[in-house]
Amino acid sequence: MTAALNIDNAYILGGNGKMAGLLKRYLPSNTKSIDIGTLTSTSSEAKERIVRRISSSELKSISKRQLEKSGISSVYILSIPNSVYMNALEAPGKSRLSKLLGISGRGHSSTLFMHQTSIHYPAAKILDNISGPVFGVHMLHGSTVTDLENQTVVITSTPLKARHHKYQEGFTIIRQLKKNMGYKNIFHMTPDRHDKIMSNIQFLTHSMLLTLGGAIMNNGYQVDSNNIDSIKSDIIVLLNRMKNQPSHVYKGIAEGNIFNAGVVYALQKIVDQLPNEMCFDESLGFFREFVNKNNLQLGINNKERRQISTPMSRARDGIILKSTDMKDDYKVDLKSSLINYLQALNNNGYETYFSEIMCQVDEQLQRSNCYFNDAKVIRRYGEIILNK
Repeated sequence: MTAALNIDNAYILGGNGKMAGLLKRYLPSNTKSIDIGTLTSTSSEAKERIVRRISSSELKSISKRQLEKSGISSVYILSIPNSVYMNALEAPGKSRLSKLLGISGRGHSSTLFMHQTSIHYPAAKILDNISGPVFGVHMLHGSTVTDLENQTVVITSTPLKARHHKYQEGFTIIRQLKKNMGYKNIFHMTPDRHDKIMSNIQFLTHSMLLTLGGAIMNNGYQVDSNNIDSIKSDIIVLLNRMKNQPSHVYKGIAEGNIFNAGVVYALQKIVDQLPNEMCFDESLGFFREFVNKNNLQLGINNKERRQISTPMSRARDGIILKSTDMKDDYKVDLKSSLINYLQALNNNGYETYFSEIMCQVDEQLQRSNCYFNDAKVIRRYGEIILNK
């Protein structure tokens, strides 16, 4: 039995996305979506103008209906790519909010704003100017996950919004929404703290899988029924799982988090010291040491590392733990793979790089004549962490 959210209306900007669709099931039946993906304009600038016009009209309508109400009666959810926030940040000062939603900050104190994205600092920086309460929400899993009870959701708010007179009411609404969805692991922190942790569990996880997978496949590794349970095969299966999200999601994670810069800088410093060829177990040892150092540098404590994770980061940590006493003499050129990855990041070529890796994954799995269950791989490595 789910508890009522005690709101009259809900709106989702970007409501045609998979994660927005997951949210919508638990919102009022009259929830309205502003579906960016259905716009047929030929240019992104024209689409932005249309979105701002629709958004502004809806928000003004909400504001008029709420004049006589003291509490929160509407929720406005932004389920849009991080790149939209990054583009809006280019505008000066309070114009950023107008560029994003077509409104000024005033007149919306009874509307709860909720941004849903993987990176929270850019959205929080823009939305802090709104007169209503603002929270960020990050569900740390993909859209195909069905058992939400064992997954984690993070709620963020800035120090400014934590002082808002309707902060507690807004927090209660969002927390109840997440409980209705089935989550038990609900954490609250600032946007900066969120992004710092995400640079480790998202960006560093993707970096490890992409570069190790690239090194394996570039060396001619073949997945078949005889090696399906090896770490090398599991990495390729996990890369295949990454195709559940469009490449722009990973690009946004890679380019939008300011704390990723420290990870990239450290990788750039180390890459020149690597040999041109190394055993696979040495490559895993390299990432084991790198992940541990990154945890220390970012100030991520053991509790956060254990409890705030994605299915993929749990698999990453399970692979790292399993490989501690492993001996695998298979030769790979991790150095070249890392150089290609860093060049893609530095030269705005991430999506092309990502597409090429995924094409290699497709070729591998099509040739293998095996059935690969990525959920099984995730579960197997997750159990290693739980039994640690």
